[in-house]
Amino acid sequence: MSKYTYFFEIPVWKLTHDLALEIYQNSRKFPKEELYGLTSQLRRSAWSVPTNIAEGSDHPSNKVKKNFLLIAKSSLIETQNHLLFCKDLGYITSDKFNYYFQEYQSAVKQIGGWIKSL
Repeated sequence: MSKYTYFFEIPVWKLTHDLALEIYQNSRKFPKEELYGLTSQLRRSAWSVPTNIAEGSDHPSNKVKKNFLLIAKSSLIETQNHLLFCKDLGYITSDKFNYYFQEYQSAVKQIGGWIKSL
């Protein structure tokens, strides 16, 4: 992270932040009975990714930084699982699911590379 002054300059943070915002917007259309179930879980896991990237990005300890990045990566996978469930229930289209899945796979690779570099 040394080449970035602020966490919000990190490309993978930008990507996952934008995806979390999209998920918040799109999940407004989900059935109201899902508000405290799937909608809440999806939003929390999507929001957790950039939050953990930000939290760990400037930590002086690589061990702690790596831990936050591993949590972010786990939240990415959790979000993909929730999105698959949303697709299967008809809450999002297959095209939207494929878009999210590919973007999150890119984020998984970026975080994985960052972890390896530590």
